[in-house]
Amino acid sequence: MTNANTSSFKKLKAKIIALFTAGLFTIGAIAIISNIMLWSQIAKYQQLVAVENNAVAQIGALNLQFKIQVQEWKNVLLRGHQTEDRETYWERFVHQHKTVQQFLLKSFWRQALKSLDNICLQLPSFYDARLSHAEVFLLQSINRRGLSNFI
Repeated sequence: MTNANTSSFKKLKAKIIALFTAGLFTIGAIAIISNIMLWSQIAKYQQLVAVENNAVAQIGALNLQFKIQVQEWKNVLLRGHQTEDRETYWERFVHQHKTVQQFLLKSFWRQALKSLDNICLQLPSFYDARLSHAEVFLLQSINRRGLSNFI
């Protein structure tokens, strides 16, 4: 009877070890799959953050250039009473206007629009950045009219 008990104990021990090993492998597989899924989500989030940070930096740089352009326009109006001074300030304004236009035409807008397509669809108040280029041209013509009225 002892041999029968020992034999069944060995079988039971082998079954317990097999179940424990299978449980460990299952937990290990779940952990590996979870880590892979987590890293995938982290990579997507990092890409989203990088795109947004780049967009914020580009918009900040554009904002600075536009503020400089506005200041040059103010210089035309405030300090351009003499023809010679007016020409100098107007040339600066036109140069700054071209800088802003070039900045707008860079591939940044195309890349940003592609990256922000989903956001554009979700936010009805977000307007297409391509419109801002047309707005800049409109502002330029208004500024030219203002200069001719000023002269």
